[in-house]
This record gives sequence, C-alpha cells and structure tokens, in this order.
Amino acid sequence: MSAALLLVQFAPLLGAALLLGLRGLPRAAIAPIGVGSVAIAALAWAWLLQAWLAQSGFGAAAEMAQAPSLHVPLWTWIAVEGFTVGLALQLDGLALTMVGVITGIGALIHLYASWYMREDPALRRFFAYMNLFVAAMLLLVLADDLLGLYLGWEGVGLCSYL
Repeated sequence: MSAALLLVQFAPLLGAALLLGLRGLPRAAIAPIGVGSVAIAALAWAWLLQAWLAQSGFGAAAEMAQAPSLHVPLWTWIAVEGFTVGLALQLDGLALTMVGVITGIGALIHLYASWYMREDPALRRFFAYMNLFVAAMLLLVLADDLLGLYLGWEGVGLCSYL
C-alpha cells in the first residue's frame, strides 16, 4: 500500500516536472503527459481503496474512519539533539476519501482541459501548473504534520496565482 500511496502523490509531481523541464516536448505529447499523470494517480487511488477495504475488513464507507491509518515517512527535514522534523504522508479514511475526490475530479478536469485548451499557445505551462496544483492538493490532504500541510497550502496558493 505504501508504493501506491507514493504513486498517488508523486505521479502528478513527476508530470509537472516533465512538462516544466522538457522544453522541446512535442505538442502532441503535452496533454497525454498532463492527463495521464493524474489518471495514473486516480488508478493508484482505486487500487489503494481496494487494498484498504480488504485490509480493514470494513465494507461500508462510513466505517472507513475506524480502519487503521498508513504512515509513510519521506525524509527528515531537521534532526538536532532529540528534535526531529520530518515529512511524511498519513493515510486514514478521511484522507482516502479526499484523495479520491482530488484525483478523480482532477483527472476529469484535465481530460476536459485537454480538449478545451488544445489551441492555446501556453498548453505545456498550463498542464504543468495544473499537475503541480493536484500534487499540492494531495500533499495538503496527506501531510502528516503542520509543516507538510503548510507546504501543500502554499503550493495550492502558488498554483492558483500562476
């Protein structure tokens, strides 16, 4: 389940990095990368939901809040004499529901935008910022502590501005 959670978080981020980093990318590849990275995150969420329900033994969505949570540490920001600040992802029933909303609706929005924005000269930048927005929303929902929540919140604000 940890690998699926990492895929959910980092697929849109990788899509944004590819779209921002590869300047010579053919126009025909921009929308598939943008839409595909969020669709991969949505598919990983569906697998995660299935594994979550199988592991918890609960069938109803209302009982998902009672299921155990999944904690995936990413790295340590600061480690000084007994004081550590790390970045980690935390998945519980509510976060799982919100990740489904973000990736599912985000994939549909990306799919619609691929048609609607097809003639826009800044298509690569548009999809890069949209993927970055989805990644920031996912960090906002999955953050284990206030520092991660703050980074997700600021990322959402930055992408809204861009």
